[in-house]
Amino acid sequence: MPTLHLAQDDAADELLGRDPLALLLGMLLDQQVSRGTTGSAVRDAI
Repeated sequence: MPTLHLAQDDAADELLGRDPLALLLGMLLDQQVSRGTTGSAVRDAI
């Protein structure tokens, strides 16, 4: 699987890369908040 670098946070990027639901939620949240915050918010929610 390709490595994603979306959240500028290694732990959040790892989660987004391995969990399709986290990626989907991150993309949906990205419509409302900055990219750096999105990955952290999804990581913290799960």
